[in-house]
Amino acid sequence: MALAQNIEFGITGMSCTGCSGKVEKALSEATGVLEVDVSLEAAKAVVSFDPDRISGNSVLKIVQDKGFEIIEKKKPPS
Repeated sequence: MALAQNIEFGITGMSCTGCSGKVEKALSEATGVLEVDVSLEAAKAVVSFDPDRISGNSVLKIVQDKGFEIIEKKKPPS
């Protein structure tokens, strides 16, 4: 197994805990996804995954396939 990678991204369109739960469940069930943290309040997700089994783009596509949009998280200036 390769070293786990993390991806953090914003999600628009989540309006209730049912929405965030739907996203979290879909990501958790994907082969190669190791950990998932979806925050409705922060409108973001942090996903740890095995890059040998799933790509970061595939992780994003899972969210989009559930009807939500991805927005890039910007890093604060150093």
